[in-house]
Parts: sequence; structure tokens; C-alpha cells
Amino acid sequence: MSLRRTTLKSSCSLGARIGGGGEGNVHLVRGHPELVAKVYHEPKGTPVEKLRLMLANPPVDPMASEGHHSIAWPIDLLEDGRQAVVGYLMPRLRDMLPIHQVYNLRDRLKSCPGFSYKYLYAAAANIASSVAALHAKGYVIGDVSHANMLVNRNALTSFVDVDSFQVYDPAARKWLRCRVITPEFTCPELQGRDIAALDRTVEHDLFGLGVLIYLLLMEGFHPYKSKFLAAGEPPPLEEKIRLGGYPHAPTGNGTYGPPPGAVPFVVLPEQVRELFTGCFAEGHSQPWRRPQAHEWRRVLRDVLGGFRSCAANSQHQFPSHLGACPWCARAALLGQDPFPAKPAPRPRPGTARPPPAPQRPPVPPPAAAPVPAPVPVPVPVRGTRPRRRGLGFLVAGLAALVVGAWFFGYRGGGGLEQALPPVVKPASREIKAAKEAVVATSTDPSASSEAAEAVPAAEARRPS
Repeated sequence: MSLRRTTLKSSCSLGARIGGGGEGNVHLVRGHPELVAKVYHEPKGTPVEKLRLMLANPPVDPMASEGHHSIAWPIDLLEDGRQAVVGYLMPRLRDMLPIHQVYNLRDRLKSCPGFSYKYLYAAAANIASSVAALHAKGYVIGDVSHANMLVNRNALTSFVDVDSFQVYDPAARKWLRCRVITPEFTCPELQGRDIAALDRTVEHDLFGLGVLIYLLLMEGFHPYKSKFLAAGEPPPLEEKIRLGGYPHAPTGNGTYGPPPGAVPFVVLPEQVRELFTGCFAEGHSQPWRRPQAHEWRRVLRDVLGGFRSCAANSQHQFPSHLGACPWCARAALLGQDPFPAKPAPRPRPGTARPPPAPQRPPVPPPAAAPVPAPVPVPVPVRGTRPRRRGLGFLVAGLAALVVGAWFFGYRGGGGLEQALPPVVKPASREIKAAKEAVVATSTDPSASSEAAEAVPAAEARRPS
């Protein structure tokens, strides 16, 4: 299938389909491995005006310096032979995972077991950086959730499905709305309402951002997943959000408590706990109290700068306010280490191959003659005579030596060691070869790379 780019006025040949959903399909682009194309099922469903506004006002990508696209922003529009816009081009994201595969323990151990707690902080800081960049350009995401967020093994994150964002049209003086909602990421004031008839606000985004960060830092536990302490059946999660059933509210309500098996809230530094309080407790009835994205970015960066590692397991990384490693205790509680040590490489059984058949060594090219090693010159023994060839001379010399040694030893009483001069070893034998140590470095997720600008996993580069 061939389409036409509206900006460059050049053809665009679509390759294999690599994904899709209810709105359209995503294809590779022949001749452009760095791009993919989203093509809508129905041209009438293409948000043309929204896409044109987005093309004219792109955000500053906070991870551009890392060579990474943290926001899969439209690059160009695609039109068919009738000049109808049917899709758009965007950057191709490689080696990315859905965000839940790093904050969910079981998924993380399968998908990327090297992802440490510091990487989770780095991913959270990178998400906050992207949200701050979008808000700075006047965009409202609308549906901040796990559904439109990807992450790679270096903790670099990416927003996808950006054509669902809410975009302001200054000419028409109206918002082109976001029509997507994820209930467990939706703020209390929007629970149960018809979002198709609502203009979203930045404060709505900030609630979803808080939920996403909480999931990352609290090992997949939702902030409103709580233990119901009152009589009767516990309400569903969406109702808890609407009612303000946050279990860590400073005042407490006696109805909700932390769920069994949850990460202790004190694992979070005080400044992080305060931001969650502002988002879920104070922000429940006062949405303007929810922390801004740039506040999250700043605080998470500060915490990242003071992480420590456990002496028993370097993958057990934790904020410096804690006196002891929380993950050793949690591993004992769960019977499973949430951040297991990296195993030493070992050969797998059944994979050994027979040695290759011997081959004739290649003939080396002609080279300059090697410089011979210096030959040590022996120090002559005073009074000795040159050794002569022949077996007879050798036997005679040995006999004379024995007789002389016996004679001098007997006459002088000093023994054989006094009869002979000391042996002087060549200088070359006294020189010892220096040893070189090779230190093998491992790739660290932490990578690392350790956490924008962007925080590639665990602060090898600082987050913005």
C-alpha cells in the first residue's frame, strides 16, 4: 500500500503490520526503518484538525539528548489518492515494554529481572519529565495510565497513542477532547461522569500521574488498594477513589488501611510521601493541591542522588533515609526476592559442541626479522679455566673438582661452600613480569546506565 506524505510531497510505502487497535493499524515504512505509520480504519475517523495542530506545535522532548523519543509525536500526515488524510507518521520505538511489566513483580522477573528499585525511580522521573514537557506546551493528556506508557530496560519511557490527547484549537476557541478513560487512573471528580462531554484539565492529568508513580514505587500496589476495616462488603476500587479511601491519609478515617503484603509506606522518603499526600489526600477535595509534574521530577531526582546498595546483594538498592535494606526483609516475607542478584554466567547443559576439525594454520605474511632477546653474559669465576670438549676432559675435570673440594674443605675446615666463589645470576633473571588485572564491567538498567533530561536506568545519567 502506498500513501503520500503531505509535508514532503513524497510517496510512503507501507510495510508489514506490527500492531493495531480499534482505531487503526500500525505499519513499518519501507526504506525508513526509523519510522512507523498509523493508518486509521475509516478516513472519517481521522482526527485531522487535531493532528495538524500537533504538527505545528510539538513539545520539547526531554530525552532527545539520549537519542530516545519519550513522546511518539506525529512527524507527518499521510493521505491517500483522493488526498484524504488517513494516518500519520511517527518515530519507531524499539525494545520497549508495557509499563506494567516493570512495576508488577511477576512480570518484571520474567521480562527484565535486572530492573532494580533505582530503575523504577528513574522511570518515574522520566514519566514526570514527559508530562511536564506536554503541559508546558498547553496539552492535556487526558488518559494518563499504563495503557499509553512504554519503558525500556534502561528506564527510558515513551508516551504512545498521542492522537488521543486533548488539544486546544485557538482558531475555534475550543478543546479537541480526549475520549479515552481508564477508571483506575481517573480522579475522584470524574468518576462516573460522561467524559465525552467534558474538557479535561491539567489537574486531572496529575491524578493519573500520581497513580502511575505510586504503582512504580510501591511494587504494583494501587494507592487505593486498601484493607477495608468497616463492616460489610468493601467497595470497588473506583468507588474508593470517589470516596477518598486513601489508606495513608495523615488524618486517617478508620475505614481503610494498608493492604496485606504491601510495601511499607516508610520505604518512601518523607518528601515523596508528602507528594502522595498532596495528590490523594489533600487533592481529593482540592484538585489544585495535586503536585505538578515538574515537582515530581525534581523530588525524584533528588532522591535518586542518594541511593544506597545492600552489602549482601547489589541489586537491593534503596533510598538513603533507610537504615537497613528493605528488600532483604521483603524477600524473606514473600519467599521470593523482588530484586534478585544477577547470577554468574554458567554453561548450560546439553549445549556443548564438538571441537572443530583441525585446520592447517595460515601462512603468515612476510615480516621483519624479530629482534633476538639479549643473551646474559655469565660472570667468569676467577682462577677457572675454559671448559674443553670431549668426554675424557669432562670426567677429568669433575674428578679434579671433587679432589680439590675435599682437599680445601679438609685443610681449611670451611666446607665446599667456602671453596667456591658465589654464583652471580644474570640480571635478566631478576626481572619479574608485571601482572595486569582486567575488571569486567556489567551493564546496569541502574542502566541503567542509572537514572532530562532522561534518567536511563538508575542514574548513570541524571533525570530532568
